[in-house]
Amino acid sequence: MKALSVELGQAYKGLDELQVKLLGGFQDALLEELGDYLVGSVLERIRDTKENPFGRDWQEWATGTRRQREKKGNAEQGLLWDSGDLLHSIRAEIRPAQVAVGSPLDYAKWLQEGTEDMPSREFLGFSNADLEAIDIITESFIARIIR
Repeated sequence: MKALSVELGQAYKGLDELQVKLLGGFQDALLEELGDYLVGSVLERIRDTKENPFGRDWQEWATGTRRQREKKGNAEQGLLWDSGDLLHSIRAEIRPAQVAVGSPLDYAKWLQEGTEDMPSREFLGFSNADLEAIDIITESFIARIIR
């Protein structure tokens, strides 16, 4: 799967080693919450904002691609939304001490990184808002389990 991942160390930014150890068996539950948030963030980029994680708009289609999409009648859906396959393939996968968010579709890599003939249209990655949300979700999670 082409994926970005959030490692526990990133999610626990600012917390000391003792607090991290307190999570123990709760790690997967936290990773699931983080994964749900990050999947939502990626879907929002594809459906709504149509920009990369750094807030820059994706480059427009080539003229031929635009004509093809207008003929299909789905040009208004956006640059990375044709049949909906990419949108429906975004998922979170919990791994030891991290969560990976991405798509198993082969062409997701081409969209993310570009090709010789197509510019990259990054949809995976961390925006500043994502990084802030990771901290908030983690702090909230820890507060819930130590009550």
